[in-house]
Amino acid sequence: MGPALFANWSGTAFSNPKVVAVPRDLDELKAVLTNHDRYPSPVRAAGSFHSLTACFETTGTQVLMKHFDNIEVDLASETITVGAAVSMVRIREALRPHGKQTEVTPEIGNATAGSVACGGTKDASIRNGLGQVASTVVAVKMVSPRGDVESITADQDPDRLFEIRSSYGLLGVIFEVTFRIQPAITLLYDYRNFPLDPPPTREELLGDADGMLSFAQPYANRIIVERRFVVGDGGHAPSRFSRLKRRARDRTWESGVSILPTLLPFNWLYAAQDHGLAYQLQVLRRLGGYRGRRYDSTIDFKFKRRSFFDFSFWAIPASRWAQFAPTYRKFCEDFRRETGFRSSHP
Repeated sequence: MGPALFANWSGTAFSNPKVVAVPRDLDELKAVLTNHDRYPSPVRAAGSFHSLTACFETTGTQVLMKHFDNIEVDLASETITVGAAVSMVRIREALRPHGKQTEVTPEIGNATAGSVACGGTKDASIRNGLGQVASTVVAVKMVSPRGDVESITADQDPDRLFEIRSSYGLLGVIFEVTFRIQPAITLLYDYRNFPLDPPPTREELLGDADGMLSFAQPYANRIIVERRFVVGDGGHAPSRFSRLKRRARDRTWESGVSILPTLLPFNWLYAAQDHGLAYQLQVLRRLGGYRGRRYDSTIDFKFKRRSFFDFSFWAIPASRWAQFAPTYRKFCEDFRRETGFRSSHP
């Protein structure tokens, strides 16, 4: 077997298909699903290859959806309809002139519409709003494994759409997605630090904010909380100083998990990095935080970079947070003591 044709952004998953299919229209996509001699199984559709899992890997047929890239904004129905290959960054830019945003604005901006419509994403909710991009999908069009074209809408078949949103592409290849949109909102961002053990309560973490994103540092016994306050609609642009602080935040947040080589044993450099991240974000707090439009949290991550970071998701019931936090911190300490390395997941 030769070298893999495709790799994800961090170089941790690879795909070496027998056939690469790049359908130019719906008829060609249907043929990919039905002509088994020409397009052997397993058939795997791929977006931007950002996923940290092996979900796109195949020794059969790799489907690239790059020709499905239409964008249509419908202000009357408060929706945007896009092809499966359209990235969340492109959706943001299409909505920006209209003062609109998707109801959830994911951090991973190079994720494509076809992928976020049928799986989990790395997001955070505001107030009582939704916390997953897939939950904002009101319609999809896809080709089933039998070659049938399905058009599923929230109005006509909400149960089927619910299945599609969590199918991870196993029910067919999505080629068009319709998202619900809303007026853009502006947030005020501020920061707080708490000990991880004993763990702070949800009320202590959130305070009077409308939402939060947190970053646990088990080896520093710290959890950093980015609090988010709704301060208005998107009609007023954040100041130049706020935009400067926002860029500093993005660089600080990302470097806090990716600046050091992943194979480096636990040492004082990691501790310095932990404290440096907390210190830099506290500087932003002393400067009064910053304002930013919610959709500016969407980042176009680049493949060509000096370092990468992995992440995963654990769903922790709020009722068990007080037991989970110290248990996870002990697990990290035990792992370091037994192996000499730290857990790769802050």
